[in-house]
Amino acid sequence: MLKNWRFLLLLALILGTFLVIRSESGSKPTASLAHPPGSPPTYYHDIAPIIAQHCLTCHTAGGIGTVALDTPELAIENSAKIALTAAVHDMPPWMPGPESPTMLHERKLTDDEINLLVDWARADAPLGDPSEATEIIPETIPSIRQDVVLTMPAYTPDENLRDDYRCFLIDPQIAEDRYVTAYTVQPGQPSEVHHVLLYQIEGWGRAQAERRDAQDEGLGWQCFGGPDVAGVDGGLENSIGSWTPGTFPTEFPEGTGIRLIGGGLIVMQVHYNLSAGARPDQTSAILQLAPTGAAIQPLTTYSLYAPVEIPCPADATNPACDRATSLKQVFEQTGRGAGGDFLSMCHRSLDDYLHQDASHITSTCEYPVPYDLEVISVLGHMHLRGKSIRIESNPDETDGQVILDIPDWDFHWQGGYILQNPIELKHGDTVRITCIWDNTHGDNLRYIFWGEGTEDEMCLGAVITRQPAR
Repeated sequence: MLKNWRFLLLLALILGTFLVIRSESGSKPTASLAHPPGSPPTYYHDIAPIIAQHCLTCHTAGGIGTVALDTPELAIENSAKIALTAAVHDMPPWMPGPESPTMLHERKLTDDEINLLVDWARADAPLGDPSEATEIIPETIPSIRQDVVLTMPAYTPDENLRDDYRCFLIDPQIAEDRYVTAYTVQPGQPSEVHHVLLYQIEGWGRAQAERRDAQDEGLGWQCFGGPDVAGVDGGLENSIGSWTPGTFPTEFPEGTGIRLIGGGLIVMQVHYNLSAGARPDQTSAILQLAPTGAAIQPLTTYSLYAPVEIPCPADATNPACDRATSLKQVFEQTGRGAGGDFLSMCHRSLDDYLHQDASHITSTCEYPVPYDLEVISVLGHMHLRGKSIRIESNPDETDGQVILDIPDWDFHWQGGYILQNPIELKHGDTVRITCIWDNTHGDNLRYIFWGEGTEDEMCLGAVITRQPAR
């Protein structure tokens, strides 16, 4: 253990030196992070505020974080790990890259904060004087009314899985259409619940959804890619929202909301990460509704799709790397063809994909903006082979804007993002979605299509929009 600790510390030292050089050559120092010249940072004066702001939403006793950091002793014990994961930008988890617009409640460390963490670990993590503690000012957490509480049945995840994706059918008991103006999620087991998505099932689909719910043994049903029931297949037009650890309650702009369909059902998809074991969970979602009769501007969700045609490496010998063979296997296993007929919609052909490098398969699709809009929130979605995803308006034009850029995709940290400042789109503008995959890993390589399963893929984005004020 000691050898591993020193190895990590050495890596942190190397990375920290690089970051200090980069910081000195480009970024501005942060006055509030200064510590006395010639002395190392200390826990109380410099480190505790960083941990409180960026780490403690997950890294507490019983939280989803793999280690707790909520005491000085635990922080010191894990100082090398903190420095290393911060230096390589693994923690805190925040996928939007530097080209993305500013989002609300960003979980990003500045270069100065990273350098402090590295310098602190390099100095053997001194505790410092408690009397010199820097005041910790927590970010204000929005408070929302509990107008509707959606609670799933008590479920114990499958302990034989590392990741269990389960869908639960919940009746919100709302007879008439209402508008959701804010929402949040309260995980029953914070150490297990990794993300939650809320989908709506319209009234016509109730019977089909109830039949699907009854098919699997136990509570709910397995649903890696999405509910795949009553027309809700992982697309996001029917979603209310998403949640990941550390996410603040979501508040939509005043006077706007997402329509909650009267007489419908809610599907709560919960991703359980079971690295810390499986215990019974009963997660709840809380919805704040606009008063009946209130003048609410409906928010509109537009989904963006691109074709999924992902060949194997040129030298692969697995029979399933043949497109026709893989397509036949998909049909035999699911009774369906390859999901998503997006080639013609996106003006693409198979030749655009068949000869690409399997480590960098790129797919795009462009969409005309139907009328003037303001984008207030954005989400991107791929599966395990995803490398990057990008959503932008008017690409390659001087007035182009990046709406979301995730240069290093990680399926397990996906979520939705609310823009600090809405992005205006004009009638006639173009929105492009671009996905890149790597299909070179694993023992059972195959040609991959659009689908809901773990071994399938998606290229899916969504923008939540409102009409601009006039």
